[in-house]
Amino acid sequence: MSFPRSKKPFIAAMLFTLALAGSPAQADPGEFTQKGLKALEINDVKKALSAFEAGVKAEETDAYFYLGRMYESGIGVRQNMGRAIQLYEKAAEKGSARALNQLGMLYLGAPGVLQDFEKARDFLKRAAEAGNAEAEFNYGSLLQEGKVVDKDPREANRWFEKSAKQGYVPAQLRLARNYQMGIGTKKNPEQAFYWYLQAAVRGHPYALYEVGIRYMRGDGTVKDLVQAHKNLNLALARGYEKALPPLRELTEKLDREQLLKAQEEAREWKPVVRQ
Repeated sequence: MSFPRSKKPFIAAMLFTLALAGSPAQADPGEFTQKGLKALEINDVKKALSAFEAGVKAEETDAYFYLGRMYESGIGVRQNMGRAIQLYEKAAEKGSARALNQLGMLYLGAPGVLQDFEKARDFLKRAAEAGNAEAEFNYGSLLQEGKVVDKDPREANRWFEKSAKQGYVPAQLRLARNYQMGIGTKKNPEQAFYWYLQAAVRGHPYALYEVGIRYMRGDGTVKDLVQAHKNLNLALARGYEKALPPLRELTEKLDREQLLKAQEEAREWKPVVRQ
């Protein structure tokens, strides 16, 4: 789980992506909110701001959330955390689990916000119980860390699994790691491999590396050097440099036919796009 950052590294397109992350399928946003989202897709911040403000006047739930994101991040407006919180609270009152999650994360610790673990716990738990995948992961992280709530790694894994089943990659990686290390559960190489694979098929470089290593060793799955090469090749291509030594080792071991097969599969591979 990451605490909100003090910097403002966002561009409008990133804001759009982050705003949607971790959320299960929701009803279509209102007319003005849709206009704002389309404007963000093309980085027209001024038009997006105007659309979300109109959406707020029209009482569109998601407009409160997205306008809050703009005030939190300082996109198109002067950063104003107090205003962002007001907008998130209004969205939360109207049933937005994403807004509850965002409030919880802010109260864990963010510039301009008084840290309050009681509020953070309440908001994140409510968002998790509402089915928000990111919140399920965040609340599980609280349970595993044991600072904001009583430490309960087993219960944490229950929330990680809920989030992971919705395709939330950070939860899939955490669950894989916990099965690998025996945190909150017995060590289970097969389950560790399964969850690393779920993150890998979505294109996460570290997960691709872990899957490749497990195919290489036969750890939690059948040994398959072609699949190992394919996944390590993909991990390296996506910037995970630790994949290079084992990839070189496999390149020495495999014959020409195996290498060509692994490379062909890597070229044809495409990540699963989470809906």
